[in-house]
Amino acid sequence: MISRWVTDSQLLLIVGCWAVVAWRIRHAQRNRASRAAQALSVAIGALALSITVQFGAGLLDRTLGVPNVGRLLSNCATLIACCAARAFVVYLWHPTREATLRARRAWTQLAVVLPIAFLLFVITPMDFASSRADPRHATAVYSSPYVYVYLGYLAYCLIQMLRESRRCLRLVTDFALRLTLNLTMGGCVTGLAYVSFKLFYLIGHDLNVRLPGREIITATPMYIFSIGLFALCLAVPPVRTVVAALQRWIRQYCSYQRLYPLWQAVYRAAPTVALDPRPSRLRSRLTVRDLDYLLYRRVIEIRDGQLALLDRTSNPDAGRPTSVHICHETQRLLYALHQWTDDARTGRGQLGLGSADLTVEIRSLERLAKIFANSRRDSEQLEGGELAAHHPRPSFPVD
Repeated sequence: MISRWVTDSQLLLIVGCWAVVAWRIRHAQRNRASRAAQALSVAIGALALSITVQFGAGLLDRTLGVPNVGRLLSNCATLIACCAARAFVVYLWHPTREATLRARRAWTQLAVVLPIAFLLFVITPMDFASSRADPRHATAVYSSPYVYVYLGYLAYCLIQMLRESRRCLRLVTDFALRLTLNLTMGGCVTGLAYVSFKLFYLIGHDLNVRLPGREIITATPMYIFSIGLFALCLAVPPVRTVVAALQRWIRQYCSYQRLYPLWQAVYRAAPTVALDPRPSRLRSRLTVRDLDYLLYRRVIEIRDGQLALLDRTSNPDAGRPTSVHICHETQRLLYALHQWTDDARTGRGQLGLGSADLTVEIRSLERLAKIFANSRRDSEQLEGGELAAHHPRPSFPVD
């Protein structure tokens, strides 16, 4: 049962880690010059490689005929991931020069540790029972001097990362970055628990002392939890990007739908303003793509329609119908425009037209759409042409 849980957890972590790697590759052009981003990319790639090799360690041992070589490669990838994550945290809050020196020192230490671990692995007698390819590996403890080096350097990196993360957390106010640092510290704590359990059983094995429990039910879950927390930490940036994009799409979609009644009235009054009209309410609601462009077009078409109405209501001598003779919906539109401009002049609303900020202009037109929608209720209290009689020539903002 425990073995099945470990296998399922590893598969889930493999999928999650490589999904983050794919996202990083897709956005590799961004922040290319950022040392912190580079260190984070290395950490993500090494972590994904570590858990993948760990999962396939048995197959790798059988293929190469060398027991525990998969374990060695997985452990080395883990050390690379920890060193890169440590460099990432250092780059977050230290000055550039100091961070560069600290990161360079960390990579130098790693460059010394990895050859030593590999050499100690080579001189250690082969132990087939502890290999993932052997059924006895669940109860066997692999003893090698390289494991002590691996656990010692891993504990050192985790302690350094924990200290740096705690210092950096005091200076951070951004929610996503604080979450990343908290997950990092959680991963460091569970990683140190993994190191403690691993050393506990390793020392007991070397001293020939019978210890309670087994490594697979103590150290292995801590290893899985630590990798899982680090994977969640690394997944925060892509999730944040996806959430921000979704929020932006929701805002655009809602604005697009809120402006539809106003746009429809303008379109009916001046059909020539629309390049790609969507006169059906259902078609407008089913529009989910290209909202950047379509919302911008809707704003432009509403503005063009306002100018067309201004031309029609302000030039009765040119043979154009005045506001008294136009349809009731257009009368309501003219009434809403007049109320909207009055609110802007008195400071109760934000005009927004002509603003270089599209968001401000959309918000202003949403207010106009709300006034226009309320004018239906107002129009029920007045007779047909009374709205136009009250406000026959509304003032329009003109760029």
